[in-house]
Amino acid sequence: PSVKLIRNPENGGFAAANNIGIAASRGRHVLLLNSDAVLLPGSARAMVDFLDRNPGAGMVGARLLNPDGSFQYSFADFPSLKGELLLLLRLASRVYSPTYPSYPVERSGQERSVDWVSGACLMARRATIDAIGPLDESYFMYTEETDWCYRARRGGWSVHYLPEAKVVHWVGQSSAAAPARRRRQVYRSKILFLRKHVGWEAAETFALAVRAVSALKPG
Repeated sequence: PSVKLIRNPENGGFAAANNIGIAASRGRHVLLLNSDAVLLPGSARAMVDFLDRNPGAGMVGARLLNPDGSFQYSFADFPSLKGELLLLLRLASRVYSPTYPSYPVERSGQERSVDWVSGACLMARRATIDAIGPLDESYFMYTEETDWCYRARRGGWSVHYLPEAKVVHWVGQSSAAAPARRRRQVYRSKILFLRKHVGWEAAETFALAVRAVSALKPG
């Protein structure tokens, strides 16, 4: 009886669906949890306690695990034009690191302030949401949590990664059957982020590069 089920008549995307849940919620903190993610015991409480102990923290993310218990990338740096071009051309691992823009397991053992955390499991302070607004529904899927964390940090809140909070995440189950559509959504969202937070020229440069690389792909 304490659970409220909301059935949406159509798929409006990750941001829109979560915003409906956020608007219906009443707690001092809000947890975003993917349908392909499972909280391990004590993880939600650890995230709540962390936000209660750190009033300047606006959002906190968990340590993501693959179904076999192995580490899954859980936080990353904000997108930049240079970084996105290198990723597109598959050169980022040579210039930065093999896991760029995410951080590997050896750098993920301790709590730390980060650029953004995965929306597969993200807890946001109600006061932060009230200050910066809900998720941007211009993003249908992908990069919406990156945008949200960016706006939180720009608004003076910190974003944190909390490894003691653990979540098993089956990656990409919603999009696995349509890889071409997934690729389009990923790049559309990255272009939108660059346009909003880096600049129109950066977004157009990246969009042109995506079209060029796509045209050169066989088939």
